[in-house]
Amino acid sequence: MVTNMDKISLEKKVVETIDKGGDLERLKFHLDRISDSNSVLILFSRPEAKYPIESLLLKIKKIVKECGIKTKVEKISVERIKNKMGRSSKSGYFEEVRCKFARSAWIFPLMHGGLTYGYLCIIIEKGTFSKEMLDFIDDYLSISLEKALKELELIKVHGTLRPRAIALSSVHTVHRLISSTLNMDELLPRLARLCTQVTRSKMCTIYIRNKNYLKPQAVVSFNSNRNPAKIPIFNSRIGKTLEKGNIILNRNVLWVPLIEEDIIGAICLRGKQNGKAFDSNDREILSVLAEQAVVAIKNAQLYEMQSKILLESLKSLSKALDVKSPKTYTHPRSFVDLVLSIADEYGVSAEEREHIKYATLLLDTGKLAVSETILKKADLLTEEEYSSIKEHPLKSAEIIKSIKTLKPVVPIILHHHERFDGKGYPRGLKGAKIPLGARILAVADTFEAMICHRPYKKSVNFKTAVAEIEKYSGEQFDPVVVDAFRRAVKKGKMQKIYYCMRAEIKKIK
Repeated sequence: MVTNMDKISLEKKVVETIDKGGDLERLKFHLDRISDSNSVLILFSRPEAKYPIESLLLKIKKIVKECGIKTKVEKISVERIKNKMGRSSKSGYFEEVRCKFARSAWIFPLMHGGLTYGYLCIIIEKGTFSKEMLDFIDDYLSISLEKALKELELIKVHGTLRPRAIALSSVHTVHRLISSTLNMDELLPRLARLCTQVTRSKMCTIYIRNKNYLKPQAVVSFNSNRNPAKIPIFNSRIGKTLEKGNIILNRNVLWVPLIEEDIIGAICLRGKQNGKAFDSNDREILSVLAEQAVVAIKNAQLYEMQSKILLESLKSLSKALDVKSPKTYTHPRSFVDLVLSIADEYGVSAEEREHIKYATLLLDTGKLAVSETILKKADLLTEEEYSSIKEHPLKSAEIIKSIKTLKPVVPIILHHHERFDGKGYPRGLKGAKIPLGARILAVADTFEAMICHRPYKKSVNFKTAVAEIEKYSGEQFDPVVVDAFRRAVKKGKMQKIYYCMRAEIKKIK
């Protein structure tokens, strides 16, 4: 449905397009040459032609003066010009106007498809135009009008297609985000950055539902220190509107709810970088992004839930070792913190970190298949007993390899007793051929074995254990991993873990 306001806006845009297109400048140049006179071209939109006489008088006076014509423009002449505008709309042809301030003047209606968009008033200081010349001007203006309409149509098509093209491109980008990470801490900031880039907004906040509130979980902001607050879903105007699935669009704020069956969150944009208002294009683009974001967020939430279930299962499985060897050979709970501190200093990816954490929990699962007598033996092991111990990585891998979700963990567990110089077991791998997680675990496992009690050896103090790790860098251990270990020591991380481990050991003795 086209409203009257839409028509007025279109008429103004058409006249502005003709005015800025250069056609009138070219027409004036030729008219001046043909008439050997100074011609004045004054363009009016149809709504402008209905302005009071005083407004039209001021405009005509200004343009006549700018063209260098020294004459007095009288009110009665302007009234005649205005009357001829009305007559030309009805007749569809140009109309001559008799003015006291000019030799000749004509009104040309800018008409197309039965609609009048505006008028061109041509005034010449002296002389006149032939009928043929006036017909030529009429045809020339018709062509200019058609060109302006086509140009505006192209702009409209571009304005319609652009947000759809951006939305389509954004869908592809969100698909890549979904496939690249299922970690909410990584996913949400990436989605927020994408929203700001695509809509060119100053700030984007992604809210995730927590009970009866929408809580801000990711904020990307340009030149803003705003700290978004949580939004009550059922006790606030914004919350109630979003909960119903409605979009909130204001000049400087755009809210789009994230809806599955119920509301699971919302995306909020604040301010355009160019200072303009948010419009229907931004709403359409963000709506498409929100649909894809729902899929990404639900996948990440499902993954987190599965990870929690898996983690609890792994903890239960690792406790089986506590039952078999509760005081002498199990890793303290802080061992996971020890391993992850080194991994964090190394800079592993979030995915690799998860794999290393799972491997740490399942590290000695294979010892379930080792005789308890051997595990508790205080004397030196016989060659046969040591061979049985050395088989535990293979047995650990054998136990967990059938679990599909733990497939990436198997190589870490299998090779955590390899040495950087290739003299380890079970495969004798060397250098970078040893999985990164296994190289990190090798340092952590050795350090923990030195500072914690074992049946076959006494524990050493913190400084001695650190010195031993550094001593065998490049030989038993990956030097890059040792550097990460050293950084954790300098930051005080290892000392804290050391004291936690000592406290845990005292409790179980």
